[in-house]
Amino acid sequence: MRLLCLLILLCAFPPSEATEVGDDFRNLVAEDRRQEQKAIKALGGRQVQRDGLVLKLRAGGKTLRFVDRFDPQREAELLLYRWHGFQVQGRFHEVEVTSYEDTTWYWIERRTGRKTVFTDQPQLSPDARHVAVASGDELNEDPGLWLWSIETQGLHSRFKTTSNYFEIQSWESPRHLKLREWRYTAGECPQGSERTQSLRQDARGAWQLNLPEPAWTCIGTH
Repeated sequence: MRLLCLLILLCAFPPSEATEVGDDFRNLVAEDRRQEQKAIKALGGRQVQRDGLVLKLRAGGKTLRFVDRFDPQREAELLLYRWHGFQVQGRFHEVEVTSYEDTTWYWIERRTGRKTVFTDQPQLSPDARHVAVASGDELNEDPGLWLWSIETQGLHSRFKTTSNYFEIQSWESPRHLKLREWRYTAGECPQGSERTQSLRQDARGAWQLNLPEPAWTCIGTH
């Protein structure tokens, strides 16, 4: 997301002022590469390699290649991959993908090579049996909240809503996810309205938002 924000600034500035922003962008990319290399040296072993613009991951019995495209003067073609490490006791590669339009995240199962794409960085439950993703950014085209269970066969969708924007605040327990929900509203709340929400797993294993629903308040009034 840092790279995406700086890229937006780069596109907004006139050429005479964009050079400095472009230099900042290059420096930020270089720093991301240094952090990635630290993670690879510490955790990657023979499963992860960085060869210039090419990120190589072992998964599904083969080598997967992800090729960066980086030229601040051709921002629409930007594509950057960053390996962050393993998730769920080494079952998944976690990769951040920055493009001109947005930032997404991949979980790639090492055994099968199966890839799951998330709209934001996944948040793992304390018992590592569920993973949740929320879209709380108005720049994102797909507002909502998603939750998957982590099974032997892979990830399985257990909950989804695209009604409003959400922000994950914390996992309170393996069965309780604390959230902030917000929406744009006309008239009395010019900055939008918000409320505290919770996603909970009931005794039957189903996941539900708070019932009855909590009240909305105007953003900026408290």
